[in-house]
Amino acid sequence: MLNSLALGMVLSSINAQLPQLRTLSLTSKCSWTGADAVWSQLGQATQLTKLGIKFDKAIELGAHMKDLAPLSSLTGLQCLAFRLGKMAAKAQGLDCSDARFFGNLTALNTLAGDIVLKAGMVEHISSCTALQSLVLHTRTRVRPSSSDWQALGQLVQLTKLHISPGMMPPDQDMQQYYSALQCLTDLQQLVAWRITAGVVPTLAALTKLTAVHGSWVAGGQAWDGDVACEHVVRMIEASGLVPFKAFPNVEVVGLAGPLDVASWEALGSWCPKVRKIATSTPRPPMVRPAWPCFPSGAAGTERVATLKGLAQLTHLTQLQFNVSHELEVLALADAVKQVELLKFGVCPVAGLDWGCLLPLAKLPSVKSAYLCMCVPPPSKHVVQMLLSGLAHARSVTLFVTDADVAAVQEAFDESRAMGLSSN
Repeated sequence: MLNSLALGMVLSSINAQLPQLRTLSLTSKCSWTGADAVWSQLGQATQLTKLGIKFDKAIELGAHMKDLAPLSSLTGLQCLAFRLGKMAAKAQGLDCSDARFFGNLTALNTLAGDIVLKAGMVEHISSCTALQSLVLHTRTRVRPSSSDWQALGQLVQLTKLHISPGMMPPDQDMQQYYSALQCLTDLQQLVAWRITAGVVPTLAALTKLTAVHGSWVAGGQAWDGDVACEHVVRMIEASGLVPFKAFPNVEVVGLAGPLDVASWEALGSWCPKVRKIATSTPRPPMVRPAWPCFPSGAAGTERVATLKGLAQLTHLTQLQFNVSHELEVLALADAVKQVELLKFGVCPVAGLDWGCLLPLAKLPSVKSAYLCMCVPPPSKHVVQMLLSGLAHARSVTLFVTDADVAAVQEAFDESRAMGLSSN
């Protein structure tokens, strides 16, 4: 591990020996606060077009925003990404003058960093007239005002905007804050984390917007149903009370948490073009339980009714789902008979194991299957049973823990020997 002085010497050598270097990515396990030797050498790398600076998660403050001032000489820089640490936002002290160096980076089109959403800060960033992608990383709760969001709305050249959770307004003020973004007429992708139905009119006004990432929450003004976002085709990281009726042309739905029963019902009723539904199923080395796709209070009969409604999604060919009830499997097997790609997790519910997936495994349309069988661990018998059901599939991928590899491999070998599986 290099200290800041040694790193400064390394960067000096890089500048001398690699004058044509265009891309530089640095990850540090020590703080660079006040490390003039490092920052001055970075400032001399004027040939760079892409620069990434990241500090180890254990470093709470890798650098102050004012430490980045020497980067003002990188006038050809097109992409700048930095993660200064968990305390970086607080350390900025809301002294927006520390961001003045952005005024020289006129070629910058992509910016991602621990940047506090404040009007003065955004004013300096707006000097980057070529900026198209802005990612505000910090999770520090900064409680921006409506004027801060108004300043954000002046970055009219943006095509991608990512607002971190710490900068979300109170739910009851969300519609007012989001209305400031109506001037971003070129915006194509919005990552906002918390959204209410009252924001739909603003999203509908952004006619180039095709992708919305965020968790939908109750609160604020209700959506009256008169306005629809017909241009949005991707809804990612969705959860909660999603007003799918407002997104009739959506094709890809990605879930980051349970969907309300009413949202599942609306998805089947109002979004006929959906071709892919995906959940974030845990995969090794992340050995943790899958989360349910329905709220814990949802009755079994409600789940069956809403999942059977997915039969209206005749274009649905990819389904990723975390099962928490056997009735969910039976309803899906009856509704998605055309699905070609299956990805499943099983929630840690008493009496539920991987064998419950057999009705889906037997669907003749399935060409590929991915099963994350880490939690709960599978038995050899269940693996053989599922392989038998998936004998018609072209590929089967099982994610298991190291402790279960031998048993699963044995099940594969025996299945092939018995002619139960060709995968």
